[in-house]
Amino acid sequence: MINVLLVDVDIDNIKNFRNFLKTNYPNLKSIKSVTDHNKNIYDITRAEKPDLIVGDIKFFGINSYSIIRNIYEMFPEVRMILYGTYVESDYLKRSLDFGVINYMFKPVKPVEFKKAMDNALNIFDSLFLKRKEEDSLKNEYFERIKLFEDKFLNNVLNGFVKNDDELYRSFHYFNMQFFDNFCVCIVRVDYFKKIILTLSEMEKHMLIFKILNIINQNIEPNSSKATITNFNSIAIIMSGQISLDEILSNCAKIRNIIYEKMQIRVTTGIGRIYAKPADIFVSYKEAEAALRYRFHVGYNSIIPICFVEPENNVTYRYPLEKEHKLVYAAVIGEYEYCYMLLNEITASLREAGELPDNLIPKIILNILISISRYAGEQNILSNNQFSNFFSFKEGLEIRGLEEAYEFLNKAIKNFCDYVLSVHEEKDNNLFEEAKKYASKYYYESKSVLNAALKIGTTADYLNNLFIKRLNKSFAEYIVERKVQIAKQLMQESDSSDEVIAIKAGFEDSKKFRATFKHYENIFPHEYREKYGY
Repeated sequence: MINVLLVDVDIDNIKNFRNFLKTNYPNLKSIKSVTDHNKNIYDITRAEKPDLIVGDIKFFGINSYSIIRNIYEMFPEVRMILYGTYVESDYLKRSLDFGVINYMFKPVKPVEFKKAMDNALNIFDSLFLKRKEEDSLKNEYFERIKLFEDKFLNNVLNGFVKNDDELYRSFHYFNMQFFDNFCVCIVRVDYFKKIILTLSEMEKHMLIFKILNIINQNIEPNSSKATITNFNSIAIIMSGQISLDEILSNCAKIRNIIYEKMQIRVTTGIGRIYAKPADIFVSYKEAEAALRYRFHVGYNSIIPICFVEPENNVTYRYPLEKEHKLVYAAVIGEYEYCYMLLNEITASLREAGELPDNLIPKIILNILISISRYAGEQNILSNNQFSNFFSFKEGLEIRGLEEAYEFLNKAIKNFCDYVLSVHEEKDNNLFEEAKKYASKYYYESKSVLNAALKIGTTADYLNNLFIKRLNKSFAEYIVERKVQIAKQLMQESDSSDEVIAIKAGFEDSKKFRATFKHYENIFPHEYREKYGY
């Protein structure tokens, strides 16, 4: 049950409330009271830890509303039942916004107090169940905290988290003492596909887990973290004042221990050392690339990227995934997104420093070819039309980064404008087809969905198209069409509302009359009388 704190300067009131609570609610944890209004109510609440405060609003003084609000903000789990005179009803009502469950008027009737207490206990029961569920969920979360740590590390390695401040906050949350200088190593099992032919599924999983355990025993636990990235690979993020010599030495030690304990050979790829955590994903890409050279350098090797690709500072920093998004965004005419992506791609190339000769035209050519191919797959334009927007010849002549940016930005803007015009024409056709459908099949109960399927779009898109063109949804357009049909039927016949409702596609005559009144401001019979039908 709960702890109750009674606050009132009137000792008799305190006694009456206490006796009532002891008689009717014997399972309360405690019932304590305060009668001296000069005492600091915040200190009392902090010391007594009540779940429920029952009190006279006068106890809080002339600033009662502010004090009640402060208690709510300082102790959000505390609830209150207040009482006062009718003169204080405005303050009592306003207090409901700040943790007050009920208020009562003096003299407080036992039945009113019981009603308020029952309501309070129901609320506390709900809060208790909610808190119990949250505690259970928290316990389950903390039991699986390693899973979330691994998810975070994999997101970092794949470049999904690139904000330095966010990364440092997450490092701190997972108790990783990562401060400066970052490098990624990847330990990969050699001849893995041959090894697993002799292993059960359980043994395959345990293989990489045993290697992870060996690695964790031989790296600095606070400034290094290892995580499984595949059944045959483990990535190690290292931080601190590290040098390549130290990394090579530690990787050699780990390699030898793995072979000694498991008789398994591994190759290790090592990325470059970077100052910022946002570049961890670059080092990870470099480590992956270094592993590809094991076919040349040899298995059971330790391969730093700086040895096998000493002059490549672009490939693993270049955001190829953003180039792909740029292509897709261009072909749907989303210029603002293209503009953002183009700026991010250009910034990445600037950060890479001096670029190799002829790299810029190759990047331009790749983007143009990809847009051309995707636009062709979408049947948006022919090869002859494509040359109206993008000049392969001009792109191949560009050498400077800023010149390339201006060329692509202008060309993509013009292309997006064209794509939008194509979409606009398609929307015009959809709009006209939908109106024809409405004229012919207005009586169908699912006319919006049916129309959308018939003309090849979605109900939401169809409604939005009509809102854009007519400031009304297609569903509203259909209803208006039904009303017009009903008016026409009234002009041409003396049929009853029931018959007209069915012919015009309404559910029943009641719905017909209400809809007609909404659109015409008069009922059907009044419409007949007004126009003599």
